[in-house]
Amino acid sequence: MRTLFTFTVLQATCDCTLLNWDIPSKTTLNVKITKTSTSQLAMATVNEASKTAVPAIRSCTGERACDMTSTIVLVEKNLTELPNFITFNNDVSSRILSLAPTVSN
Repeated sequence: MRTLFTFTVLQATCDCTLLNWDIPSKTTLNVKITKTSTSQLAMATVNEASKTAVPAIRSCTGERACDMTSTIVLVEKNLTELPNFITFNNDVSSRILSLAPTVSN
C-alpha cells in the first residue's frame, strides 16, 4: 500500500550570531605634540571559517546577509570628545587617524 504526502523544503534560518570576529591588536600612538602624524588603524573582521560553519550561517545570503562591517570609535578618556587637532577618516579603504596640533603662544 502506498501513501502520498506533500512536503515543503524550507531554507535554514539565518543566525548572524554564529559569526566570530577577529579583533585587531590594540593600537597605541606616541606622538610628539609639535609633529604632524598619521596612522592607519586596523578594524575587526569576520573570521572566514565562521562564515561557513553550519547551515544556519550559510543560509545568510542575499537580502538576509549578515552585517559584516565594524566601526572604529575614538575616545579620549578624560574628555567628552576628541580635541580638534585629531581627525579620523573612517572610510573603509583608509581608516586614517591624523594628529595635527597647532602651536599657540
